Amino acid sequence: SKLNNFFKKMFSCFFVKVIAVSTTVKNDLITKLKMKENKVLLIHNGVDTEKFERKNNIKISNKIIFGSVGRLVPQKNYLLLIRALAQVKNNNYKCLIAGDGYLKNDLKKEIKNLRLEERVELVGVKHDMAKFLNQLDFFVLPSKWEGLGIVLLEAGLLRLPVLASKTDGVVDIIIENKTGKFFINDNLMDLVDKLNYFLDRQNKEQLKVWGENLHKMVVENFSIQKVTKEYENLYLNLIDNYENTAS
Repeated sequence: SKLNNFFKKMFSCFFVKVIAVSTTVKNDLITKLKMKENKVLLIHNGVDTEKFERKNNIKISNKIIFGSVGRLVPQKNYLLLIRALAQVKNNNYKCLIAGDGYLKNDLKKEIKNLRLEERVELVGVKHDMAKFLNQLDFFVLPSKWEGLGIVLLEAGLLRLPVLASKTDGVVDIIIENKTGKFFINDNLMDLVDKLNYFLDRQNKEQLKVWGENLHKMVVENFSIQKVTKEYENLYLNLIDNYENTAS
């Protein structure tokens, strides 16, 4: 809201540095809140690389299993995903959507109306994310917008190929045809087309390559150790600057 942005802008005057967790957030702080560029520092959110390990013995069926994680709210755009799944060519799949929110009943109604009860399941909140993601062959993020998309980092640690809407926060993680694939944001037919690609078993090896590339990129750029070091360096530099100024 405008009031929220007003207070953010006002209080930012008292901050020495403001941390942005993605390039999109940084650009928004500079362009929309008019923060000085040298005050805004980009430090990505990090993930515990040791917590997520790929296991191949958790598959729940011989079908292609894929899914998504997020609040059941308009931002996450699960209605679009459900409607797209009603039009894909390959029906030998199971889509698991983890999370909770006020659109739960609306999503259930749409699943029933489209006769997808056997293929799409709302599985509720999952506290063991590694275990949930290990069931999947690939991951879908249909969100209309994201600040960064930490769940994509977690999916990457498990070497999952990713299909994501092309939103600003996601482009820090997904590189087209290298660490995953995009569909046009909020575009039903483009999502159907890309889902058909992911569900075609002939593309299995290509998807595996994307998953491996994403894993490598996440480990190298988004590990909690790397992020911790960046924060440590920031605070040490601030202390040095303060001491030099004070003296």
